[in-house]
Amino acid sequence: MNELLLQLIYPFLNFKSFYLLRISSKKMQSFTEKPYYWKIINFTNYPTLSEDSIINAFENEYLHVVNLSRKNNNIYSFPKNLLSKAKDIKIIMV
Repeated sequence: MNELLLQLIYPFLNFKSFYLLRISSKKMQSFTEKPYYWKIINFTNYPTLSEDSIINAFENEYLHVVNLSRKNNNIYSFPKNLLSKAKDIKIIMV
């Protein structure tokens, strides 16, 4: 699979499918190392707005975790400098 094909199907993949595709081969893993594929990670099956409109709505200095449950639509924002500690995270509860 070449990178053009990946770019065409990427908007239609949920995170689970994207991750399975990523681990399917070394070539796919190298394609998906680019920051383009990691700007928004949607662990849910809920569709969202276009990526451009979502990214422009948030500040660049923070990592934003959005709860898409129908009960609570909360947004949690964390400074990006905390990402250096992400390697120690074992559980994220949202």
